[in-house]
Amino acid sequence: MSSFSHSCTQLTGIMGARLGDAAGLAALAAGAASAAGLTPYGPPVLHSGPKGTVVAVLCHGGHLILHIEPDAGRCLVDIVAATPNAASRATDALAKRLNAEGHH
Repeated sequence: MSSFSHSCTQLTGIMGARLGDAAGLAALAAGAASAAGLTPYGPPVLHSGPKGTVVAVLCHGGHLILHIEPDAGRCLVDIVAATPNAASRATDALAKRLNAEGHH
């Protein structure tokens, strides 16, 4: 029986314009889930409010959720997966595509 791994990583130093494109963020989240080896149940779910946007990709064996604050230039990446290296693959893909200056 496999166990799940969980990772929360904050990406920082991201230009606000990149984080304001909801359709682009949905596509990015779907691609990161794929990079992690996750199989989505359907398209990403998006919800925007006054403080930012949440993009969720619900998958067989886990999830990938982005909590985005465009004004602060940061994105919290929450990943649950059944394989140990999945979270780092997805986080690395997101950091590269968003040109994040740091992650921790």
